[in-house]
Amino acid sequence: MFQVRTKGSVDWVFAFRNASTNESARLAPSFAAPVRSISMKQTYRLRMIGAAGAAMLAGCAPWAPPFCQAGLKPMVQAELFFGRAIPGGGQIGDDDWRRFLDEEITPRFPEGFTVQDAAGQWKDKNGIVREPSKRITLVLSGTAEEQAKLEAIRAAYKKRFHQEAVLLLENKVCGAF
Repeated sequence: MFQVRTKGSVDWVFAFRNASTNESARLAPSFAAPVRSISMKQTYRLRMIGAAGAAMLAGCAPWAPPFCQAGLKPMVQAELFFGRAIPGGGQIGDDDWRRFLDEEITPRFPEGFTVQDAAGQWKDKNGIVREPSKRITLVLSGTAEEQAKLEAIRAAYKKRFHQEAVLLLENKVCGAF
C-alpha cells in the first residue's frame, strides 16, 4: 500500500508497509496535496498505466540492430511502392517504367533489387482508388547515404509521373549473400 503523509510543509510517499511493526519506509518527497491511501487495485492500475506508457515510449527509441544468428548480419530491407495510375487518367506504361528504373533506380543501387507487380489500393478524397503498382525490394546496410538515395528516387517518381506519394517501408532484418 502507498500512503502520502505530511511532515512539515513536505508530503512524503511511503510504501512497503511492514505488517509486523506497522512501520513504513520513506521513499521520496511528494508534493501531492491530499493525504490518502491507495488500494491494491489502484496500485495495479497505476502499474499497468506505467507499463503501457513505457511500451509507447519504447516505440520512440532508436532502432537497435537485430541479434543475428552466426553467418548472418544486420541489414535493412527497404520496400518502395509505386502506383502506376496517372492523375487525370491513363497509366504509366511499361516503357516509361523501364526508363525510370534505368535512369533513377539502377544508377543509385547497381548492386541489385527485386521488382514485383502489385495491385495497389488507397483512399483519396473521392473514395477508394485501385491501381496497378510496382514494388521494389532492396537489402541495404542502413546508411544515411542509402536513405538519401531512397528519398531521391521517391521525389523523382512523384515529379516525373505527377504522383501524390511513393510508399517507403523499412524493416531491420538479418541476412547474408
